[in-house]
Amino acid sequence: MFGKLKEKAMGAAKEKVTVKVQEIAGPGIQQHIDTFKNLKVSDVSDDSKYNTVLVTPVWASIKAQIGPVEGLAKKAGIDLQDRLTKGLFNVRDELIVVEGESVKLHQDFNAKLVPTIMNAFKN
Repeated sequence: MFGKLKEKAMGAAKEKVTVKVQEIAGPGIQQHIDTFKNLKVSDVSDDSKYNTVLVTPVWASIKAQIGPVEGLAKKAGIDLQDRLTKGLFNVRDELIVVEGESVKLHQDFNAKLVPTIMNAFKN
């Protein structure tokens, strides 16, 4: 019985963290649209370089903004930096297309950016 209650409480906490992170970090992530638009093929095709060029700067810019959620996230077993990293790699895999020597963004990139990142917080 207590296991089910604990599981339900953890699920509610994770949902709350996801909602709060989206409210707080969503606009901060949107500010990096130009960074996505200026990615080179080498930036996208190399995990380490993608991490350096995009993931680390995005995390640095929103880290302080989502700080108030960090305590709740830890209680819910969520590593915010890890989830954001996974989300940004999901963006690369789902919304960024390499065509020859150019990088193109999915036609609905702006609308799908934050939801794609937030999916990493739900799993």
